[in-house]
Amino acid sequence: MTGRPNEARDFGEKARAVGKTLGNLSVAVGGTFYKGAACYFAGDYEATLDLLRETVESLGGDLGRNGYGLVGLPAVMARAYLTWIHTERGEFEAALAHGHDGVRLAEAVDRPYSLIIACWGLVYLHATRQELDQTAHVGDRALALARAWDLPLPSAITAGTWGTRTSSAVELSRVWRPLARRLVSCRGVFARRAC
Repeated sequence: MTGRPNEARDFGEKARAVGKTLGNLSVAVGGTFYKGAACYFAGDYEATLDLLRETVESLGGDLGRNGYGLVGLPAVMARAYLTWIHTERGEFEAALAHGHDGVRLAEAVDRPYSLIIACWGLVYLHATRQELDQTAHVGDRALALARAWDLPLPSAITAGTWGTRTSSAVELSRVWRPLARRLVSCRGVFARRAC
């Protein structure tokens, strides 16, 4: 991540074109996925959706079980991005479907890194919907995997990602629930003295 998504998008397009010209699925898939990711960070969600759907569709069946030289499975990582985008657009059913598909695929091939990425998508979805139990469950799973497999970067990102998405809601519920109970119990006395 260089912070230059337009340059990354151009690089992804070049790799995609070379891969398609040479008939090299690894290069084409990598280029398509990374161009899609760059479009996401540039805020071009329509292009992102098209490219990541193309990634998912081109990796149907057993093709989705291959990493194609990438750290994570592109079929899983594309689904995680699709989960984020659909969540941001309020398309929660589509987000949930992509998230669960990514988790199932990562579990089927026993790829912890990819499973962590798939979990990130679901954490974002559940936290956005303020589904704190599901957020905590999926976030804890991702963090446990990252720590068990000694993946320091995914461990740090996981802790930060699901922590920042849930901390304000969790803290509010921890603080406001007891405060609300106290205020209700003090309602009659409140006018006379501080509870």
